[in-house]
Amino acid sequence: MAGLVPQPNGLVSDSDYELVLAPRVVKKKAKNHLEAEPQLLEKNLNKQFYTLLLVVPKVSKMDKASLLADAVCYINEQKQKVEELESELEMRDNTKVNCEKNKKNIQVKMVGEYAVIRVQSGNSDWPELKLMSALGKMEAKIQHATMSCVDDVMFQDFVAKIPCATEDEVKAYLHTRLNK
Repeated sequence: MAGLVPQPNGLVSDSDYELVLAPRVVKKKAKNHLEAEPQLLEKNLNKQFYTLLLVVPKVSKMDKASLLADAVCYINEQKQKVEELESELEMRDNTKVNCEKNKKNIQVKMVGEYAVIRVQSGNSDWPELKLMSALGKMEAKIQHATMSCVDDVMFQDFVAKIPCATEDEVKAYLHTRLNK
């Protein structure tokens, strides 16, 4: 990055950007605090304008007022992009939550003739009725059943006697019946 370069007209500018930062005037040493403060303020402001020039990608004119206007436009564009991305992220999260609520997670573990079944699904369209109906069609003898619901997610646990069935067969049948 190039440094500040004195110009023939007495102004100091950055050779890459040609932004006039301050007149190059040899100043006498300030006699008191009241004279030094405006000089220090001008110096600090010029440093900040130079920093702003490096951050803002599109600068229409190389003067301080245009730089500030372009910086405001750039900040507003960035705010709008952030809002759009947050909105898109919120939509994705909502879609993911809805998919998770509607998704059925079926676990089956066989212990002899007994099947330990756990189904996690959304709490819409009567999931408990669908599961009971499916188990009834399998001619399962239910030994134990519990159901609970947390934030629109239904948890169902069953122990049922299902002779001559494997874990895979029970799981495949339940998956087919519950996803209708």
